[in-house]
Parts: sequence; structure tokens; C-alpha cells
Amino acid sequence: MIETVEILSHAQTARWQEAVRDLSLPSLSWHHAHALSACGIKPQLAEVRCGQSRLVFVFFERRWHGVTDIATIPGLSGAYLTPGSADALRLWHEYACAQNWLTGYLQIAVDYPARTLDIYGEIRTGQSVFRLDLAADGWLGKASEMIRRKVAAAERSSTAQVEDTAELSDALQRLYPATMRRVATPPRFQFTATALERWAQAPDCLILGGRVKGVVKAVSLFQFAGSRAEYNINVCTEDGQFLAAWLIWQASLELAERGVRTLNLGGGVKPQDGLHYFKERFNGREMPLQALCQIYDSERYQSICQNLGNQTNDAFFPAYAAPDGGLAASAAGK
Repeated sequence: MIETVEILSHAQTARWQEAVRDLSLPSLSWHHAHALSACGIKPQLAEVRCGQSRLVFVFFERRWHGVTDIATIPGLSGAYLTPGSADALRLWHEYACAQNWLTGYLQIAVDYPARTLDIYGEIRTGQSVFRLDLAADGWLGKASEMIRRKVAAAERSSTAQVEDTAELSDALQRLYPATMRRVATPPRFQFTATALERWAQAPDCLILGGRVKGVVKAVSLFQFAGSRAEYNINVCTEDGQFLAAWLIWQASLELAERGVRTLNLGGGVKPQDGLHYFKERFNGREMPLQALCQIYDSERYQSICQNLGNQTNDAFFPAYAAPDGGLAASAAGK
């Protein structure tokens, strides 16, 4: 049986693109990693093969007081696994233990039944995301009355759609800081201007904006790969918030023309917050985000958690990432 673990750096552009070409998972793309590399992390692509079993995901290492752990990068796609991927997970677990990593937080793609993977870690279920079926006729008619009113209001306000990438990139960077403060975004989702610019320019991103009375009031950014797309970022002025639903509607039409069949809207910043309820009202399919939480050195993990007094903190994984443990907020602090 062929068993391989290949780790690709961000510099290996062609090989990275080849490894994910058939997966239709937008935030596994090289361009997504290229943007995030401007945020102080070093994305790496893991491709694990064991017979017919395959595991592919993008991760980064985090270091703290001599401890190194790993986590999947910010993004909706998570890890890809072929059905019955226990063999690949076993091989990955063995590899990770040999790297002297302490823990691993692997978000799993929403289409995969993560509940079957708990032989190699603990399955944790997080917030819900909402996925629209763009192949269905007239999905807007299935959305709530509030969403339909917002789209109609944008149409009545003589909103003009903006597609110029350079103008939208500038507006995205300009509106981003105030938007993130308004929705209280955690530090791990606060991206640099360079990252925003790279996303805006990426060939696998769709960026659209809404102009009202000569001013760009809102910008939305979507990523796509094959038949799937993901809603990455929306920024707007205080009085441009009503344009978010209209931009999703406009993007869905364009994405469908490109052959995209599903659009993952994501969820809220926090459980059951206003953003969660806004996306819920599109009446897409609600799907929970799940993660496989792995411990590669149990004895050392227990010792560190005990020293920090966090050994019983079940709200976070890893437990030493709890706020009172001193670890800065990160993608694995769930």
C-alpha cells in the first residue's frame, strides 16, 4: 500500500494548485493562502494518501513558550477527506506525532460526516453555516420577507453595481477597519490591507460593490472553486448595511453563470449573533461546522494544562488556549 505525507509550502505554487484542482473547496486555494500569508502566518498544504484514502487541508503552526501546535487556516472549506479516510487520518496522526507538535485543530469540510472520525481525536461541533443552492430556481423567493425587502430597497435606491477591481480593492481596504469594529470581529479574522488587496485581485475571487449617489457604500468578496463558492468578506458604511443582501443576490446570479451550484454564506462572528440571524433568513441549508481536535502528546498536554490551571476547560481546544491561559487569540481557540 502506498503511504505518503506531502507538505507543501506557500512557495510551491504550481504543485499546490495541482493538489487542490479537483476538490472544489475555495479556501484551500493557493490564492487564499497567499492572502493569509500577509497576516503573519505561513500556510502549508498537507496532502496525505494511504491506499484509496486521501486527506487534504491547509494549516499553520503556532508557537507559544516552547510549545508548537497546528490549526487549519481561517476559511470555510476545512479539510477534505475521501469517504472512509481512517487510514489517511492514522498516517497523519503518526506524522504529526513525529513532528513534536502538541495538538492539532482540523476543521472538516461541511460535506463530510466528521462524526465517523473520532477514533483519531475528539469531534467538536461549532457554529452553523448556511448554504444556498444556486442551482434551484428562484432561491430569492424562498428567502425571508426581510431579505426580499432589502434587495427591493437596493433596487429602488438606484444602487449601481460596481465591478472595477481597482476601485473595489481601494473601497474594501477603506471600509474594512470600521466594519470590523462595528461587528466586533475577533483578532484572528482581522486581516491586513495587503491580504485584502490580494483577495480582491485573485482570479478565483468575485468582488462586487454597490454605489449610491456616487459613493461606494458596500463591497462583498466571494471565493469560488469548481461548483462551490464561499462568502468571504462584506464591508460597508453605516448607512450601506442594507446593501449586503442585494450584493449576495447579484453575486449568486454571476456565480451561477460560472457554473457554481452552491454558495456557503458562513455564519455569525459569535453564536446566535445578528450576523447569524441575517444569514439564516436566506433560508439556505443549515450545516454545523465540525472540527477534529487531536492531541499528539497526551502526557505533555496534560502537564501544560495542569500548570496553567486549564485542564478542565472544555470550552476551548486546546485547553491551554483558554483566555486565562495566556495564549493569544488564534484560529484554534474555539
